[in-house]
Amino acid sequence: MKIHGSLCHIAFVYPHGHTHLPSLSNFIASFKDDSFTCHYPPLSLTSDLKWWSDTLAIPNVTRPLILCGPPMNLGLYVDASTSWGIGIIYGDRWDAWKTIEGWVGCFRDIGWLEGVTLELLIYMMEEQGIRNSHIILHSDNQGLIGAFDKGQSCNFEVNLSIQYSTTVLTTSNISIAVIYIDLKLNPADLISCSITGPVTNQLLFLFLLPQELQPFLIHV
Repeated sequence: MKIHGSLCHIAFVYPHGHTHLPSLSNFIASFKDDSFTCHYPPLSLTSDLKWWSDTLAIPNVTRPLILCGPPMNLGLYVDASTSWGIGIIYGDRWDAWKTIEGWVGCFRDIGWLEGVTLELLIYMMEEQGIRNSHIILHSDNQGLIGAFDKGQSCNFEVNLSIQYSTTVLTTSNISIAVIYIDLKLNPADLISCSITGPVTNQLLFLFLLPQELQPFLIHV
């Protein structure tokens, strides 16, 4: 518990570290207030502790304190549906990815798909050249909002999505505020159900879909 508390504290300097904390908190919870219970640490805990050990061995790691400014609402909305795929609204434009048959798997569920949707939007922000900014994003998935707020998820695949997103956000010094919006008011909902907008309004941002996502998504 002391190690976990210390790592939570320094995770500000190591934002990626948030996703390497759930295995510790889960292991602590498994004792159920009985410190004399014997448990074997799972492989996930050993792996995460090794990540922390290797990371903390790197000297002179810093995180800049450049102000991101007031929150900016750029009209960014995300949504995902298991029946079709991913929809994104970026201002007055849209973009979409269709899921490939067989995408559902261990830890790959609607929660993962929603996380990937936000990850793709963050890649778009990077391509657009956004830097040193505080950006408001909108989603109708409370679980996704909570996971990104905490910087971690109990879902392994969602954790990976948060890791990739954090890399971009940290490099570009972007902070995000994911705000809840009712499904009926989310303009990205129609896109995620294959009801796309005019082709002339489709986003022209071009980036290479990460290799780990290529077996599961295809750009429309």
